[in-house]
Amino acid sequence: MCLAILLLVFGIIALAKGEFKITGGRKVKGDIGRVLGVLMIIGAGAPFITQYGGVIQIAVLILVIVIGLATSEKIDKVTGIESDMS
Repeated sequence: MCLAILLLVFGIIALAKGEFKITGGRKVKGDIGRVLGVLMIIGAGAPFITQYGGVIQIAVLILVIVIGLATSEKIDKVTGIESDMS
């Protein structure tokens, strides 16, 4: 049940913003982010449709991570720390 709630929350956020942060330094933007959001929302509802809902949720989670990592862009982080090379 906890996985369903997480998939639903992150799916709604990804669908609304069009962005999905995969790791600390990589994110998916645009249409692919929205598609992953829809996929997560559908995966969250799987336990209510079939008895194999937990397996489907784990498969959806793995699929979202793999597709997200394959299509993600690197995030440029501005640290604000200047290196003194003198």
